[in-house]
Amino acid sequence: MQIKYSQALREIQQDTFQWLPDLYSAEFGIPANPLIEERLNELGRLHLILSGEIANWPGTYDNVAHQFIRRRQKEIAWNQ
Repeated sequence: MQIKYSQALREIQQDTFQWLPDLYSAEFGIPANPLIEERLNELGRLHLILSGEIANWPGTYDNVAHQFIRRRQKEIAWNQ
């Protein structure tokens, strides 16, 4: 997700932005495909298999990222 939202994350983290390490792609066999949507879809497929929960996992990941970014943007605006 940090690749997909890198511009927004850089803006909201300002001088503290740091890339998080990719800890699980190799473990879960997610290819190092440059197309982030394909990687997220594969992660969602694996999430479904491992959890047994039927959900739109990639959509869930996007929703959480949007909520986090929006919250940080509001916090920054409130503190100015």
